[in-house]
Amino acid sequence: MLQDVLDALVAFGTIAVAGVTAWLAFSSRNTTREAYRTRVDASGPRLVVVSFDVEPQAVTVRQPAVAGASPADVEPGLEWDMTQHGHALLGVLAFVMLTNEGARTALFRVETPDEVELTRRPSTGGPGEDLQPFLLVSAGEMGVNGWAQILPGVQMQLGLVWWQSALRWAELWSESSPPTTTVTLIARDTTGSVEDRCELRFGAHVIMPKPIEDGWMTAGRSLSSGVPKPAPEAVAVTGLTQRSYPAI
Repeated sequence: MLQDVLDALVAFGTIAVAGVTAWLAFSSRNTTREAYRTRVDASGPRLVVVSFDVEPQAVTVRQPAVAGASPADVEPGLEWDMTQHGHALLGVLAFVMLTNEGARTALFRVETPDEVELTRRPSTGGPGEDLQPFLLVSAGEMGVNGWAQILPGVQMQLGLVWWQSALRWAELWSESSPPTTTVTLIARDTTGSVEDRCELRFGAHVIMPKPIEDGWMTAGRSLSSGVPKPAPEAVAVTGLTQRSYPAI
């Protein structure tokens, strides 16, 4: 019986030692991971959304009749004949200002639904001058495999345009809130040690009912002073950034 007790104590001691060893190994791995994360966070890039807004005059129209033509802005309150122009593509414009607050170059790309395209709107350079008509960004301009780079301390403006037909915008009309879509901003360092993901949700009414008679007209935030029931305010929401460490 004494031998049984001794055997039990030995077994218990073995289990206890194994448990302590496993705990020490687990603790060591966690400490190593935390040290790695701290080192990567301190030395890597950090892409930050400085601002994200829908254009005050949010409506733009695609010009399908002219190959390669840039889209053009549409004045709010313009009567829209659905029988003739119901299939014309109208878009909501939004612009996001990015900056790299980290110590190294950041690579980024934007995952978008099929109906959302990337845009840019370069300044003419003079003080107080209007922005040039926006141009769609080609895949080549976004760098290799769709990744663009932004150096430390540099700011970059990138635009988004959400296209739908005029008929589809009419279906999405609501007096309570505008329709929205979501894109995902993905940023990483050049080695793939860290990856950040941030969702950007935006939208606005493009087409709204005419206030007095039947029919439709283009909407826009600047329309509020001249229409009894203006369209609800546009939406531009920046989500929380989620960071991951693919290497660990």
